[in-house]
Amino acid sequence: MKGDNKKLVEFPVAVHGIIGNTPLSDNHTAPHCGVLVVAEFLRASGALDAMDLTCMDKVQPLNFDIPDALALELFDLDGGAMDGKIHTPAQDDKDYKSNYTYSHEGGRDRPQLYSRRPRAQCAPETS
Repeated sequence: MKGDNKKLVEFPVAVHGIIGNTPLSDNHTAPHCGVLVVAEFLRASGALDAMDLTCMDKVQPLNFDIPDALALELFDLDGGAMDGKIHTPAQDDKDYKSNYTYSHEGGRDRPQLYSRRPRAQCAPETS
C-alpha cells in the first residue's frame, strides 16, 4: 500500500476472517465488528481519525469450552477437551482402536475418511 493513510486494526480475540467472526457480546444480531470497521472507513472517506472503533471493545471473546460428550465424540477424549486423556497409538499402543477407517473407493491415491459412528454409514473395513 502506498501512502501514509493507513491504520492497522487488530482483533486479538477473533479467529481468521474478521468480517464474519467478530460478533458483539452485547448484541448477537448486530453486524460483526469487522464489518462495522470497514463501514466506518468508508463512511469517514478514509479519514482515520474520524473512524468510530468502539465496537472493538465489545467483541465476544473466544470460547474454548467444549462439552465433555462432544470432546469424546469428536476427539475421543475421556474427561473433557482440555483435561481429558487423549487416546493415541503412542499412549495406548495395545488398546488403541481408531474411530475412523480409510476406504480407497476414490482410487488408491485418494483415500476417503469415514467415521465409524454411526456404524451403518461406515465403509467396510479391509485388511
